[in-house]
Amino acid sequence: MFFDYEYSNFKSDFNLIRIIQAEDESHIDRYELGDHYLDPSYKDRVFERGWIESIGLEINNQEKLFLVEVKASYDDVDWESTIHNRLAFPREFEITLNNNPETLNITEIDRSDIV
Repeated sequence: MFFDYEYSNFKSDFNLIRIIQAEDESHIDRYELGDHYLDPSYKDRVFERGWIESIGLEINNQEKLFLVEVKASYDDVDWESTIHNRLAFPREFEITLNNNPETLNITEIDRSDIV
């Protein structure tokens, strides 16, 4: 199975993460967070400047970076899009969601921790 190494780790509900760039936390729309998420095992990558820049975010003084943690389920996953993206970009491990997930936590990423 294509996702055998991940799928077996999923429970009926599972947590995912996403990085969002915004002027302030109040500018984040919890009901329109976006479609692409990662397994929480990638959480350490949010402190790597190269990784942040590779996903199209820019570290600047006008906007902040936020780690968004969400709860999703199997039914939320857009399996076709996720598989397509995994084949097209084999080094990226994004999970694409159909529905906006439940927001569990939003934490500002301290710029001084990014190396």
